[in-house]
Amino acid sequence: MFIRKWFMQSVMDTCEICTKDVGKDYCTDCEQIYCDNCKIMHLRMKSSHNHKFRSSQCEDQKNPFLCCDKHNSNYIYLCEKCDKPACRLCAESIHQGHSMANLSSSIAEKTENLLEILKTNSKKIHEAQNLTSKLQNEIADFKDNCRTIENVVSDRSRLLQSKLSKAFSVQWDRIRRHQRAEETNVAIFIGNVNECSRKIEELTELHKEMKNERDIANLIQSLQSLEPKIMNIKIPKAPTISNIKLVTEPMNEEFDGKLDTLLGTLTFEPM
Repeated sequence: MFIRKWFMQSVMDTCEICTKDVGKDYCTDCEQIYCDNCKIMHLRMKSSHNHKFRSSQCEDQKNPFLCCDKHNSNYIYLCEKCDKPACRLCAESIHQGHSMANLSSSIAEKTENLLEILKTNSKKIHEAQNLTSKLQNEIADFKDNCRTIENVVSDRSRLLQSKLSKAFSVQWDRIRRHQRAEETNVAIFIGNVNECSRKIEELTELHKEMKNERDIANLIQSLQSLEPKIMNIKIPKAPTISNIKLVTEPMNEEFDGKLDTLLGTLTFEPM
């Protein structure tokens, strides 16, 4: 992009050597304007015999960047399509049909725009630099908070493990206690059944012996003695065995979420 320092075009210069005649030629090596006589003398000197001169047709000899080398004429336009400077002849030939803008105005505008951008960026980077110390303090506080929360989570994790272990022991004891109670009930029932069966067998034998009794008085006495024993026989009632079940929650994502909440709910917010 063509952006150079723009100088105002000067009127026709006086020879900078003799300061009398009109300066017509510009020495690109010495960067001075010469009249015809001074130019001849300059080229005759051994130290400057090979110096180059530019024609006086270009209005601003002291600023060769403002002069078109091809047409030896001042740049006055900026081709907006090619983004290059152009003299009047360039505009009519090389850049024919292109949109042209005033060179000095374009350069001034672009220079001002770039300066404004630089000022804006400079202001923003200055603000960013002012934030560095604040952010360093905030990140230090954030790290401290993270360590504190890590300790809390670690403590809660150990506590939850302890409570889970305790809950496991309680559950295990309940199962074993009920198991032993059911086993005891069944054992008692079996013992009572066996005892009752033994008594019935004994009474059955006594009943058989009475059939052989010939003495009516003894028979009546035996019947009176046997009757309450038989009437007092109580058949043991069978116990009802409990049915044990365990209802559990599926260990899915929802379950994992519940576990997370037991440790605590994390939130991240701007300071």
